[in-house]
Amino acid sequence: MPPSVPDFAVCEWLFDENLVAQKREEAELLWRGARDSGGPIFEIGRMAGGTTVILLEASGDRPVASIDFAPFHVPHTDEFFERPDIRPRVKLYVQSSRDPIPENEFGYLFIDGDHSYEGVCADIANFWGTLRSFDGKPALCAFHDAAEPGYVTSVKKAVDELIAEPGACRVVETAASMMLVEKTGEIDSEKWRRKVGDDMWRNISDPHLDEFEGPGRWSQIEPPGTARPDSENYVISSELHDIRQTKGRWRWNGLLIEKPGAHL
Repeated sequence: MPPSVPDFAVCEWLFDENLVAQKREEAELLWRGARDSGGPIFEIGRMAGGTTVILLEASGDRPVASIDFAPFHVPHTDEFFERPDIRPRVKLYVQSSRDPIPENEFGYLFIDGDHSYEGVCADIANFWGTLRSFDGKPALCAFHDAAEPGYVTSVKKAVDELIAEPGACRVVETAASMMLVEKTGEIDSEKWRRKVGDDMWRNISDPHLDEFEGPGRWSQIEPPGTARPDSENYVISSELHDIRQTKGRWRWNGLLIEKPGAHL
């Protein structure tokens, strides 16, 4: 292990503050995937930013890009992202993973975004071709909620179809619902886009979101702890078929939480 990569213990604070949605064994597998791969890293779905911290801590000085349609950062993760040794190598996008980004080559993918079958297929269609080996290390991809026993049916269906693609990948390891696979070949991305269907591609944007001045104006559907959304400023997301609360305002144990603007 390179000396610049610390031990997983440096991430214990994320569990103490409930900033990681994964079980500890899942997070440790995510860490190992980052440690054992090479090149840039791309994460789809960061929520409070806990998994982004794990990827940054496990990857030495490699660049990490993360995308989330509606993140809910907390002060401690935002402070971590602003550290002088971290800020130059992290790019945090607040947008759909169906919208383009400048980066187009990665050595490690973590897919934990839209959990619908169509959403997972769309992410595979868009990003499997960006995954390649760097520095003689395997090209790896981690999927949350894809493995037995704690899988989400729609996620497992899409990932099982990827595994069944001749020559596309092999399963490296699983931990609870986290699955780590090694890319061994390409897929027909157009075929995977056809799995999604035209209706989804037409409906991925929500016209209500056009009313907002910029990113960082709404948050995820699962705030930390016992938080509940404030009673005003709701929009319906046609992309994920859920209710998201705008302006990053949540009631948590009687307190009104304001989400800071996103870092771009």
